[in-house]
Order: sequence, then C-alpha cells, then structure tokens
Amino acid sequence: MNKKIVTDLLSLFLLSVILTVGIFGLSKPVNAVGVTPPTIAYDPDTYENITPTNGTNSNIFGQPKIDGGKVVQLTGADQLPKLNVTYTNDSSNDPWKGGKIGFHWESHVELTNYLDVINIPAQGFAFVAIINLPKHVSSEDVLKAIDWDNAYLKINGANIKLTEGGLMSAGNHTLRFGMGSWDNGNIVGSIFNIITQPGFNAGNIPIVFDITVDVAKMTASGDKYDTSPNKVLTKGKLQPSTTKLADFSVDFYDSNNVVQDRVWPGISPGGRFYPKLTNGALNPTTYAKTSTFKLPTWNSYISPWDTTNKYNSFADTTEYVDNNNLNLPGTTNNRTLTMGLSEGSFAQQPTNRFNRVVNFFTGKNETTGATLAHTPTQTLGLNQQTNILYTGKDAGGTALSPVTLKVLEKYAVDGTVKPTNLEPDSQWGKLLTSAPYQVNAVWRASNLTAGSIHYRLYNKTTQKLVGTFEDKLFQTISTNNGGDNLATTTLPALASGQYYFDYKLLDDTLSKAYPNLAYKWQSEQTGISNLKAITVAGFPTISKESYLKNLSRTPETGKPLIALAGDTVQETITFTLDKMGDSLADKKVSVALPGNVTYEKGSLSLNGTVIPDDGIQNGISIPAQYLTKAGDKVTITYKYKIDTNTATTNAIDLPTKSAVLSGNIALSDGTKLPFTEVKTDANLIQIPKQELALVDVPDDFTFGNDLPVPTQAVSYKAKGDFSFDVKDTRLPSTDSVWQLSGRLTTPFKTAEGKELNAGLYFSHNGNKIPITKDNAMIYQNDGVKKGDISVDFPSSDGLLLELSNSTYTQADTTYQGAVTWELSTGPVK
Repeated sequence: MNKKIVTDLLSLFLLSVILTVGIFGLSKPVNAVGVTPPTIAYDPDTYENITPTNGTNSNIFGQPKIDGGKVVQLTGADQLPKLNVTYTNDSSNDPWKGGKIGFHWESHVELTNYLDVINIPAQGFAFVAIINLPKHVSSEDVLKAIDWDNAYLKINGANIKLTEGGLMSAGNHTLRFGMGSWDNGNIVGSIFNIITQPGFNAGNIPIVFDITVDVAKMTASGDKYDTSPNKVLTKGKLQPSTTKLADFSVDFYDSNNVVQDRVWPGISPGGRFYPKLTNGALNPTTYAKTSTFKLPTWNSYISPWDTTNKYNSFADTTEYVDNNNLNLPGTTNNRTLTMGLSEGSFAQQPTNRFNRVVNFFTGKNETTGATLAHTPTQTLGLNQQTNILYTGKDAGGTALSPVTLKVLEKYAVDGTVKPTNLEPDSQWGKLLTSAPYQVNAVWRASNLTAGSIHYRLYNKTTQKLVGTFEDKLFQTISTNNGGDNLATTTLPALASGQYYFDYKLLDDTLSKAYPNLAYKWQSEQTGISNLKAITVAGFPTISKESYLKNLSRTPETGKPLIALAGDTVQETITFTLDKMGDSLADKKVSVALPGNVTYEKGSLSLNGTVIPDDGIQNGISIPAQYLTKAGDKVTITYKYKIDTNTATTNAIDLPTKSAVLSGNIALSDGTKLPFTEVKTDANLIQIPKQELALVDVPDDFTFGNDLPVPTQAVSYKAKGDFSFDVKDTRLPSTDSVWQLSGRLTTPFKTAEGKELNAGLYFSHNGNKIPITKDNAMIYQNDGVKKGDISVDFPSSDGLLLELSNSTYTQADTTYQGAVTWELSTGPVK
C-alpha cells in the first residue's frame, strides 16, 4: 500500500467526536409549578468511559504512547469541525410533538504517518469524540432513541455503520464515540471501504457524522418538572428549555490529545482511545476542537382559562399559574368549558377571552404579547360538545403546542307558549264581540330568564298580516318559575271580521346568541290555517212574538185559542230588532201551518202588504230595508181554516209551528256569518169535542114568602134571572135546530105531601106556556151559531104561578116543587 493511501486512511480513522444533545434529566418529585416555582437545577454531571480501563498504553520508559492510525485535526477555514442539529416534528399540528432530531457533525483530518497502517487493524484509529448533551437531556434516553439503522460515520464518502459499541455513554449528559478496534467490529472492512473511495487524499480526509434520534422514544417518560397528569405537556415531545435553546457541542480529540488503553494483564496496546484529562477532568479547551449548536425549543404552553374567572371553577392542584390554581374544569391539556348563553354564544365572546400562555418552568402567565387563535371559532351548535383547537406563538414568536378546549354551550331550547282561552266555541272559532278581550296564555322554557311573548293577527280570508297587528307585545318576561308560567294581554277592540291569532316566545338570550335557533312564530311551525281562529262580530238582539186570532167568533183571542171546525184563524208573527250589531243580510222567515188546517189564499202579508202565497211553502225573503236599525219590526200575518175532520167526540189540541227568522250578518271585511236562528214560541189551538150541551140553567126560584091565602084568582111571578148557557160544537147541518123545554117533574106540595092545586106557566113574549108533567118548549134556536151560546130571557119573562079563590091552601105552610129544563133537538117530547 502506498504512503499516501495509508496516510489518508489513518487520517480518516483518527477522528474523535464528542456530541451533546439537550434532554431533561432524571425525574424527581417536585411541587406543582406555580405553588412555589422550583429552582431549575439539573443533576450534576457524572462521567464514565473517559479513562482507560486497563491502564494507559506507554513505552518502556513509562511514557504514554499511541499505537494505531494517528490523525490530526486540520485547521483551515473550511476544515475545522462544524455542528448542525435539526428538529422536525411528526408532521402533526403540534410543532414539538414526536419527530426526529437530526445530528450532523463534519470536519477534515490528516493521516500523519502512512506506516501506521500496519497498526490500524490491531488498534484502530487514534481519536475520540465527546458528545455533550443539554443538561436537561440524559445520555440514557438518547441512546435508546437512536435510529441505529440510519446511524453512520461517513469518511471520504464511505458509510461506516455505527453501533452501540462505538457510541456509548460517557456520563449522564455525555456520549463518547471512537473508532478503535474495540469500538468497531469490522475495522478491516471499514478501512478498505475508505481507501477505495474515489479521490481519497490522506492529507485532507472529510468526515461526516450523522445520527437520528426518535423524540417520542427519547421523551417517553416526560420532563422532570412536568407536574401535569401523565406528564401530558412533555411526554413524547421535544424537551423544553428555560432559554428556549438546547445547547449541543462536540469536542474532537485527535491523536495528539488522546491516551490509549492497553490489553490486560499485558502491556500491549489496546483498541480504545480516551481524551487527555487535566487533574482527572475533561479539558476540551486545552485538548479538543469544539463545535457548538443551539437548537431552538420551547418553554411555554397554551393553557385555556376564562380571563373573566366566571367559568374557572376547578381548583386543580396540578396546575398553578401565578399562585392561583382555579382553572376550567378538567386537567391540563384537557380542559372543558360548559357555558350558558347569558353572555352570548362562544363565537360572540372576545377572541382572547380564553387565551392563556403559561411559562412551563415558572408557572407565570405570559399571555401578553403572545398571538393565539382558535378554530373553529364557533361550536357545532347548542348542546353539542365541540373541540376548539387553540394554536399560536408566544411573545417571542416561538410556536406553541396546540391544545384542544372542549366547549359545550349548554342551553335548553324547549320553550313553548299556548293561548288558553282562544279555543273555538263556534263553527267560526273563538267568537268575540268588538270589545277589548283579555287573552290568557301559559308558557314554559327551562333556561329562559328574560324575554317576551309576541302576537300578530292574520286576515283569515287573505292570510295576510293585519296592518297594526304585524308584531305586538303580548307580555314581557322577567321571571321564570321553572314550570308553567302564566301570561296575559288585552286584545284591543277589533273591527268585525275573521282573524288568525299567531304567537311566539322570544328568549332574549337565545335570540342574541343563536338567532337561527330563536323560537319561531306558531304559523311558521304549523301553517297559518292551523292557528287559533277568531271571529269578531256584532250579533243583533232580536225578539219575537206570535199570537192567534179566531176570526169566526167571540172571544177572538186566548191561550189556548178555542176554535171550532170550520173556524178561520189568523196567525200573526212579529220579529223586532232590539239591538243592532253588524248589518243583517239574506234575511228570511220560514213559516209552517199547523196540521188539520187549510191556508186561506191571498191572506199572506208582510208589514201590512199582501205578498205572494208561495212564501208559505218557500219562506219569506225579507227586503234589505227592513230590520236595519234598532226598533225595526217585521210582521207577518196569514189565515187558515180549521178542517172539519177535527170535529169528533173528543177534544183536539192543534199546536202551531214556530216561525223561524234566519240570515247572515255582514262583517266589515265582507265575510258573511249566519246569525243564530230566532224561533217564535208555538201556540195552541184547542178544538172542543162535537156536542150540544146545556151548560147552565136558572138558579132555584121562589114565588115569595108569607103570601096571603087567595080569596080570588091571583098569579105570582117567580123571582130570579131566567138565563140559560148552551154549548153547541156540532158541525153545521140542516137539522141543527135545538130547543129548550121545561116540565114539572115534582108538583108543588107541602112537606106532608099535600099538593097545591095551581097552574104553572112560562111567560114568554106575552104568551103563557103551561108547564105540566109533559115537556113544553120555551125557546128554539136555528143552530147556526156555534160555540157558547147564552139564552137570556127578558125580565118580563119567566115562571108564573096562578091560583084561584077556590084553591085550597094551608096557611103557614111552604109548598115546593121542581121544574126540569131540557135541551133537545128534533120534535119536542
């Protein structure tokens, strides 16, 4: 092998790199941040694997010596060591979650003695690198997180795969890397790959060191000072730093600044190299070429809370901020906001109301100057828990890990309102007069604290809103009993017409926060035609009267009216408009004849004017000019004759039939509504049984007391009223003549039976009619007149008793006899 090649190989393998990566130290119990913010003090540095295990390799004089490939650091402007550390997250929206730390170190060295090539297979390359990690990072965590499949040292472009034998712990925050034969299991193969790369130059060998660290594995246990539940703030994330910088450095010790181990128990040189020390301590300033890099990280986190303190109801012992542990319910990074709508919806709150940035290490509120945003800006809707993601940067512009705030806008949209006294009481809905009317309603709504009830009116015919009633206040609401609440309003006097009553509940809080969820008009839910119907109408007051008149006899009237078969009866019906309402239209009177009568044609009249007879069958239309103002009357008369078939041996009652006034009222909107029919009371016509009867005869009569015993012929006239009452309800006929007769049924005699020999006569019109034991007619009637007939004799007529001087009489004695009066037809018997 030529000298240049050997020199280049030795230069290549005499690298010694020291890498320092920032990761928190071992966890110890600490108080919650903010109660008494802990002093940020990390574990003191400890070291291992920085001194030879079997003693230092030395010459025969006991002086340290180096066997193996010796390389020295070149010092040109582009040859000194350079360090670059990068961080990329796991492609999530969290800038510090998971991902990789990429560690890239590079330098240029020279292989000083090509003859050393004979020692390289036995001892390796004489260099060591010390990797210094940030004080909050442990070497143990880094080693378990290295991606060994992609850890390489590239020398002159040749990849040399790193193993745990070549990269090991050098302390709690330090790693060591070497290429001694004990550090690399394939030192011969690695040398071959290096020297066979194109352009190999032992005087200027480029070296590149690349490793990748899995952050999620490295920080699986979280940070020492993380008091959040399950260390949610730091577990699996790039570690925070008080300065927001993680300090990395690599101390490179070349062959002039290392010592070599030896084989135990012999004194032959070993295959591992260590840095020179000063008084047993590392002294990179004297012995190494150091390259550094500051990796940006974070020191604050987003912790949503309510800046007004209204919803900070949970005393969380794991999170104190400015010595205050009142937080939103939940835990760090898992807060919940359950809010009402008294201050509006979540979207209507100030955008910074729930913003808070907290310093991880000091527990101080560092929101000032930070720029935060949240998405979405509104929830999914009422009673739907929504994850609101808070993102942003701290006051220094450092990106912060996003945090989800679970927001629930809790509000019951269960309001109802219902009028309670507008239920239909007629075929036209609720019937009202044109006067103020109190409308009652009941409402309920679980969360309503301030609001109102509104109403409006629709014209029922056009289904358009009524002018001044497009939106009227029913009642303001300021209290809620949690159940059924009562409400009232006074509906002003309305013009006559038909209306629909529309109503809605207004929740001020709900309407402000969620206008789209505001309670709707009832018509918007059920349709206009399904609303409560109201009819405002002025119904008239109409009185009625009906009476009968018998035109065939006297008396003419009476209740019941007495009439005989064949009599003519006049029926009179009167309707009086006592109180005016809305104007009347389509007025009509229907009449009906009682049974067993015959209408008298041409007798139908309206207010004294004869009208066509067909009104009896079809009803009588009342002209528009009638019944237009209070006091107007409509009078209808008509006549009928009692049929002869009503004359029987039994009395008959003929009830009349009610006359009916019907029609409509015309409302102001043109609607016509039928008013309640007005019916007359039925009357009664009473037809006596067909008979001829003697109803009444003269009272008992006397010829006087203390009469003298006659000494000559003498006559005595009976005292009293000789009148008879006869009832004749027979049908007219040719043999309807009747007569009254009398006969002496008991002769005049004393109590002892002694008869009086005297003559008894009925004096009538100057004639003396003997009254004997045989009937003697005293009066005859042609039978034309019917009904109750009075037969009244003049005072000159009556019974006459004649005595002669030869008549025997007994003094101081009473004589008594009996006369029977008889009503008969046909010959007098």
